[in-house]
Amino acid sequence: NTLRNSAAYNINVNVDSKLNLTKVWFNLVIRDQGRPIGLAGSGLDLSGFLDDFIIAREPGVTPMIVGDDGAIQAHPDRRLIAYSSAAGGASERHRVFDLLDQPEQRDALREAMRLARAKAGSVHCLWA
Repeated sequence: NTLRNSAAYNINVNVDSKLNLTKVWFNLVIRDQGRPIGLAGSGLDLSGFLDDFIIAREPGVTPMIVGDDGAIQAHPDRRLIAYSSAAGGASERHRVFDLLDQPEQRDALREAMRLARAKAGSVHCLWA
């Protein structure tokens, strides 16, 4: 799937339950005159960071990490994580938008995320 994708790279989170590791994989498409000819990539172990980030809970706050498309990459409830989302594996129930009840809330979140991408380094709040 990565070679067929037009993006220059993808980032994918993978949880290995047998080894109890969570890694983020960076995959780069190697091109020759615009034609994809191979892949290069590496993984980074995020297990310790995620344990600290996800387990550190404050009342009323649910820490999570989401991708540009809303795919949930890290969440205290592992059933909500969109494993292999870079390969097209994220269903709607694994996207942050589906955690909101109203269509207006989902649209407002999409807009806040769009603004955040458009204005790097800025903060956009959404109360839902």
